[in-house]
Amino acid sequence: HPPPPQPFPFPYKQSNMFSHCSVLFLLSLLPPSLSLPSFPGAVGFGSDNPGGRSGAVFKVTSLANDGPGTLRAALEAEADTRTVIFDVGGTITVTSSLDIPADTTIAGQTAPPDSGGITIRAAPSLSSQTMAVRGDNVIVRYLRFRRGASSAPTCCGDNLLIA
Repeated sequence: HPPPPQPFPFPYKQSNMFSHCSVLFLLSLLPPSLSLPSFPGAVGFGSDNPGGRSGAVFKVTSLANDGPGTLRAALEAEADTRTVIFDVGGTITVTSSLDIPADTTIAGQTAPPDSGGITIRAAPSLSSQTMAVRGDNVIVRYLRFRRGASSAPTCCGDNLLIA
């Protein structure tokens, strides 16, 4: 006589497979509030936004508009996810809009405490917004935006555009 057919073709016992599936099902029911918050104290909608978590870290060391060590260089660098921190504080005068890519955290609170923080200001020649969010999962904290003196009419009416 041939051996009786096995009820389960996997190398696990039926009870073990059932318990594994049960655990996975129960884990899928956990509320999102158990996920890691975007930053300490984050609550409400978007409080679990990952931003640039686990990505490249770029350090801003210059308040210039462009060049090595600038905010623009950090935002334009090749990276899937990024966190931008500041070794300097003061005003960054931009001559063209800064585009924030997806999966980015800009941590303005990392500027030196005695520096007065980070202010993004439009140069007189800039007629568009100073900064534009161009993707999902973006966290911008502790930045100030100033329009700056401009004789050109504004196209967008704001210093920060979230598209």
